Amino acid sequence: MPRESMGVGKLIGFLMILVLLPLITAAPVENRDQHFRDHHIRHKRQFDFSISAEHADEEGTDIFAEATARLWESQDGNTRVDGSAKVTHHSGPFSSFADDYRLALKIVFM
Repeated sequence: MPRESMGVGKLIGFLMILVLLPLITAAPVENRDQHFRDHHIRHKRQFDFSISAEHADEEGTDIFAEATARLWESQDGNTRVDGSAKVTHHSGPFSSFADDYRLALKIVFM
C-alpha cells in the first residue's frame, strides 16, 4: 500500500474518533421510568469541526482538520472542560509525508 494512502487512512480514522467522542460521552435518555428522568438529565454535546487544504506547486499539499468540543460543565456553569484535537498532513516534493497529531484539554474557571 502506498505511503500516502496509509497517511490518509490514519487521518480519516482519527477524524472518525473525534466525531464519535462526544456521542459516546453523552448520557443515555430513558423514557420508561419517571424517577430516572427526574434524576438524570441528558446533556447536549456540541462540537465544531473544520477541515481545510492548501496547495502550492513548489511546496506540496497541507491538509488540516480540527475538532473542538465542550466535554464537561459544572451544574452552576462556573467551571468547564473543553477539548480539542488537530491533525495536519503534509506531502510535498522535497519532504516525506508528515503527520502531526495534537490533543488539548482546557479547564475554564469563570
